[in-house]
Amino acid sequence: TFTISADSITIIGADSTVTIIDFADSTAASARCIFAETQTNLVFRKLRITNAYYGIWFNNADSATIQDITIDWCKAANGAGIKLDFSDTALIQNSYFANNSVALALTKATNNVINNNILSSHTSNAISLGLSSHANRITNNTILPTFTAGITLTSSNYNIITGNIIKTGTNGIFLTTSNNSIIKNNIVTNNSAMGFNISQSSNCVISNNFSYNNSQYGYSLTTSGNNNRFEQNTADSNFRAG
Repeated sequence: TFTISADSITIIGADSTVTIIDFADSTAASARCIFAETQTNLVFRKLRITNAYYGIWFNNADSATIQDITIDWCKAANGAGIKLDFSDTALIQNSYFANNSVALALTKATNNVINNNILSSHTSNAISLGLSSHANRITNNTILPTFTAGITLTSSNYNIITGNIIKTGTNGIFLTTSNNSIIKNNIVTNNSAMGFNISQSSNCVISNNFSYNNSQYGYSLTTSGNNNRFEQNTADSNFRAG
């Protein structure tokens, strides 16, 4: 494990096809390519990180920048390309994630930005926010075949999900007990289950989304949600109903 033990460290490779960190063990939970705990202002660019349990794991490490990197083959059942625990105000953008279990797993992580990434072929969720991951922005990402869901929020409030394309997976965008979120201008298509599933979530705005050719419902608002605004959305050619 490459453990970061100081603040304001910058690591910039030549290119993600040239500068490669290969951990060569994706099975042990201790197999972390890069780990930081309590450090701030870390910067990683132009790297490829591959074949670990966690590609990057930050615990209470704030204000990181992760740009123009590739993270792949972190495929253990509970592993992830990037794991953020109690870590806030990170920027993750212009990167490529493939063949991981989860691409990005956030737990009690707030005010992070996940923007303009490509995420493909994950065996669980592509982007997972759980257990009080509040006020994050997930914008302009492209999510390709993913086994469980493209974007899932659990008990995470005040998040913004906008401008994403999610296709040919199982579920598109899935919220459970996640309130006061904005979901707009997303395109969700050709998934084998639902396009959008909003469950036990209140005070959300779901607007200007396009859900088509999904094998179950285009949009499903279920179970105890209140005061949600559902406006100017489009549903087309979903198998069961809009």
